[in-house]
Amino acid sequence: MSDKEDAVDHKRAAESELAGTELTGTVPKRIRLNYVFEMIESDLLGGLIEDAIGAICDYVSLEMHLALTQVSKTHNRLINTRISRMPNIMGLAFRHNALLNKLTNLTELNLCCNSVITDNSVSRLTNLTQLNIECNHVITDNSVSHLTNLTQVNLEWNDVITDNAVSRLTNLTELNLACNKGITDHSVSHLTNLTQLNLGVNHDITDNLVSHLTNLTQLNLCGNLVITDNSISLLTNLTHLDLNYNRVITDDSVCHLTNLTHLDLDNNDVVTDNSVSSLTNLTQLTLVGNHDITDDSVCHLTNLTYLDLDSNDVVTDNSISRLTNLTHLDLGHYNEVITDNSVSSLTNLTQLDLTCNEVITDNSVSSLTNLTQLILVYNEVITDNSVSQLTNLTQLYLEWNEVITDNSVSLLTNLTHIYR
Repeated sequence: MSDKEDAVDHKRAAESELAGTELTGTVPKRIRLNYVFEMIESDLLGGLIEDAIGAICDYVSLEMHLALTQVSKTHNRLINTRISRMPNIMGLAFRHNALLNKLTNLTELNLCCNSVITDNSVSRLTNLTQLNIECNHVITDNSVSHLTNLTQVNLEWNDVITDNAVSRLTNLTELNLACNKGITDHSVSHLTNLTQLNLGVNHDITDNLVSHLTNLTQLNLCGNLVITDNSISLLTNLTHLDLNYNRVITDDSVCHLTNLTHLDLDNNDVVTDNSVSSLTNLTQLTLVGNHDITDDSVCHLTNLTYLDLDSNDVVTDNSISRLTNLTHLDLGHYNEVITDNSVSSLTNLTQLDLTCNEVITDNSVSSLTNLTQLILVYNEVITDNSVSQLTNLTQLYLEWNEVITDNSVSLLTNLTHIYR
């Protein structure tokens, strides 16, 4: 058989496998991408590459992360294929940036940690609205300053892009400056359309700027030691606030943020019940490792649908039993306070995390028949007796679990994801 005939057979086998696979949220584990790579490296081609890549793009949702990383091709014959519809191009090693030069219709580009794609290609992508150059030290102001249609930019851990480029991106609504050491108040002050801002572990943006960003609805101050109550108290439009590992923002400002629906107090020991009790619009609350927020405030948050009590030993059944609107509950990592007494009443739960939990038993889990996601990592308490009754489950996490067996899993006919 000739090399060309062998390549054709490989391509047909790949298409056949794709055609017979029903995709239900993830890319099939054994898509025959190796056949595509073999064809790329063999340089045999004609239209075979285009056909094979096209088949993959037709069958795989382009919002998913297709495993096309570190692909190298001397003549870049993939340029004219349907790969141009893929939004995520992370880690591609095309030698002359020729592929990206042709993808002028791209609106989303992920170049996180990419050291190959250069300004020469990116500067031409003027239709981009979303750009991720986290940990990217190759793309510079020379290209980004031209991308004035951008509405979302991720500059986390980026030390190359400067105020010169960012000040021109006046259409930005979302900006990530976590762990960024280059962008200052000077450029961000021009971005009056911002609604989402991430200043996690950022030491260059100050209260002088933030106090003027009154359109902000989402603000991340994880580990931030610069932004204070002086500015936060003015941001009354905030709906999402992340204060995990934050030791600066206090009750003095949080109590005024009555529009908050999402609050993260992971390992926060400054914000207390005094302010949280007034935030009755909260729908999501994270209290991982938090020992200061208690039943005194949580019991009033009856609109909560999401509650994370991972490693929490303060909030008890007294408040949880009242939160009957909960759909997501995390009791992982040795939460020994919440028991079956409250969990059994949370019949609206669709997601439950019992990682390393030794308190919750089959007695309550068996009644949670609306569950679609159940996490039993390192769990030795929940058994087949309850899991077999959760026929609505679509996702089941069983890493390092030696208790759940095929006897129950075989009954869960709606499962789309199982992790062992």
